Amino acid sequence: MNIETKHLLALLLLVAFGAAGFFLALISQRVRDAMLFFLVVGSVFVERMDVTFAGVFWYRGTARGYEISLLDIIPLCLLAATWLLPRYPRGRFYWPASLGMLCVYFCYCWWSVEHSFPQNYGYWELTKIFRSLLVFLSVALFVRTRREVGIVVLALACTTCLEGFNCLEQRFLRGAFRAHGTLDHENTLSSYLCAVGPVLLAATLADWSKWFRWFTGFSFLMAAGAELLTVSRMGVPAFAVVSLGTAIACTSWRLSVRKVLIVASVATVLGAMLFFSWDALKERFMQGNIRAELTNKHEFETRGVYWRIAKLMVEDHPYGVGLNNWSYWVGKQYGRELGYPYNDYDDIKWTPTKDDARQILLPPAADTLPGLTLGELGYAGLAILTLVWFRWFQMGAVFLRRRLNPDPMHRLGIGLMFGAAGMFLQSATEWTYRQTPVLFTFHVLMGTLAAVYHARKKSRAVAPDDNDGGQVEVEIVSTPVMPVGN
Repeated sequence: MNIETKHLLALLLLVAFGAAGFFLALISQRVRDAMLFFLVVGSVFVERMDVTFAGVFWYRGTARGYEISLLDIIPLCLLAATWLLPRYPRGRFYWPASLGMLCVYFCYCWWSVEHSFPQNYGYWELTKIFRSLLVFLSVALFVRTRREVGIVVLALACTTCLEGFNCLEQRFLRGAFRAHGTLDHENTLSSYLCAVGPVLLAATLADWSKWFRWFTGFSFLMAAGAELLTVSRMGVPAFAVVSLGTAIACTSWRLSVRKVLIVASVATVLGAMLFFSWDALKERFMQGNIRAELTNKHEFETRGVYWRIAKLMVEDHPYGVGLNNWSYWVGKQYGRELGYPYNDYDDIKWTPTKDDARQILLPPAADTLPGLTLGELGYAGLAILTLVWFRWFQMGAVFLRRRLNPDPMHRLGIGLMFGAAGMFLQSATEWTYRQTPVLFTFHVLMGTLAAVYHARKKSRAVAPDDNDGGQVEVEIVSTPVMPVGN
């Protein structure tokens, strides 16, 4: 591995900022809050702060080297500070819900890398999964009350507004057909918004302070507008479905003049957004349809082709070809079996430059997370990842009981569940879940879900019902209220 000057400089900065961050996080609670805020905001810029070691920039997998970023310091500092000097006296550690399934998935991926060839591509992706585990664990352990939950929501709202304004500039000032914000692709932004949008809507409908609800409501409208400007064929309907589900679950069905005015105003704004985006949406949806992609065997690099390749892989390798090895094995064997003239990585005896991209045809990662997982990790890997998702859904579903609980953390639990559903739907036709900005942000959300799930379990109590003298379940919230709360 060649160590360049930039790598040495990056290591020095990581050590220096890590030591300073650890010291400041120990002595200051405000620093910890700021770290949580910047972890959420910085996740969308993490690829711009990454330094890649032993990487191959032209490998078309989901990871192209050992990535490390200044943002990785924050989870480590939060974990260390939470364990050594916890803010709240309830204990330094608990086992967050779904952590066990995430560890099983990580161990299976590790086993896959150890029993596959080549191994170096798999280790690249494995380190990224480990980094996301640290993000999940640090957020789940640090977030204990509505104060920390409010910081997460505030950071999501600020980031979404930034993405929304970027999309408006790209679409109406630069004339882009599809807007991607600060991320590298339109579908990446679409996945991000599908996960974040329901959380912002749930916060708007929760019992926060008025200015906070207005800001999250505005940021949700920005998210909806940005989603339309991505012109994602799967993202737009998925965003609409999960947003509608969140709105239904977080509001009562009793009509009032106030509700009618709010619904009419929101519908007017969304209708105007849809009107200005209609031509682009119509053109995008008329370009093709999912059924044709899945059934037309003569198309090139469609989702139907990816599923056929995944089927060939598991027929030869029931446990998959190995984590992050999709591109390698499609170029070497499976693409050629289907008649596609991909280049074999082993035949490339030089280091290609960006100018060589037109002469070299290398296969991309499968444009569907289930198909990609099936091909790389086999039936067992797909089953384990599915169980991870169902565990998240189960954690969120408990908040549907007494869904109109005034506690903001309860409403946020509903929004986080629908955010997971949005990512799940988008992943059916995209692999963006494994892109670092989306992966980190989504694990922040799931870490927050684990935290509010734990808080709900700890705060449950039994109190007499005034109506029939029976027993009813109530929520006891004895947490400090942050400035954005009631």
